[in-house]
Amino acid sequence: MRNLLLTADTTTPTAIPFETLSVPTLGFWSLAFCMASLHLMLALQVAIPSSIFALIMLNGGVVQIFTGLLAWRKGQAIASVALISLGLFWLSLLGQLSLPAAGFGAPPSANDLAAYFMIWSIFTLFLAQSARQIRCMLFSPLLLLSLSLLLLAVGQVVSSPLLPYVAAVTGLAGSGIALILPVFERG
Repeated sequence: MRNLLLTADTTTPTAIPFETLSVPTLGFWSLAFCMASLHLMLALQVAIPSSIFALIMLNGGVVQIFTGLLAWRKGQAIASVALISLGLFWLSLLGQLSLPAAGFGAPPSANDLAAYFMIWSIFTLFLAQSARQIRCMLFSPLLLLSLSLLLLAVGQVVSSPLLPYVAAVTGLAGSGIALILPVFERG
């Protein structure tokens, strides 16, 4: 049986096979929204309601895992590993930031968050390098995400008023690139 997706026009149902869908587009866009909300909340201290932040992180993480599985099905190994692991990153970050606020466990200390962001920064840098070697579009957003996570990690330890803004600009630039790249990829 062939996997089909129906379009929004219900008067004339048209089937689009999964093989023709651009898998990275949805993954890129969910990456962009997760990156933007993370940097607006943590780096720029924008007051995003916790329910909205949780919804963005949960949906973004699940969508990235789903698109990573679709990328794996299409044979795109680097995109699959990047999307699944970043989906798990957003879900684990959501747990670290939301569960203590809901009364489950203690909130992470600044050093804990610094180590967490540093580990993910290094891992994301390896993903970016792998994407660059195969000329994958994921390189630019992954590189900027890695740099912004590094800046967030350093900002957790060093009290500098400039670091959060530089991290936010870097993260928002990566978010913008992740939003725009799929448009150019489709031609």
